[in-house]
Amino acid sequence: MLSLRTVPILLLIIVPTELLSVHQSEEGCRMAPSRSAFEEILGKPVECVGGTKHTCFRKDSISIRVLFDSFNRAETILVSEVCSGVRGPTELINRLVPKDGRGKLLKAPIHDSTSCSKSYVEEYECLTIQYSENNCMNCPTAGVDIKWK
Repeated sequence: MLSLRTVPILLLIIVPTELLSVHQSEEGCRMAPSRSAFEEILGKPVECVGGTKHTCFRKDSISIRVLFDSFNRAETILVSEVCSGVRGPTELINRLVPKDGRGKLLKAPIHDSTSCSKSYVEEYECLTIQYSENNCMNCPTAGVDIKWK
């Protein structure tokens, strides 16, 4: 039987150990990019079409919509590009959200395709990225949606 003096000592051992295990599983996760990181890479925000709570940016032909949390960290990023396919948005996403900060890849990407469209999802420890491309009109439109967990 444990004495009343033993229980607090056990708690001092168990609780920090639990905190360490949570920290280790999220070790590969970086914080979502901040508003200032977006501005450093993309420049100042532009006006969003259609009145939205997102903050909008443009980089060449790429449109970026970001929903920031109360700490000015990205919660979701929506990237789209017309007539260039998914390559441009993917390169930009890799700059904004480097692969080494996404955490461990949880499962192989799930691919879905039809005659003129394709999409796939990458699920990481820290976030989910969904890629889509539509080439039904010989002008491949692309979209990338990122959401932090």
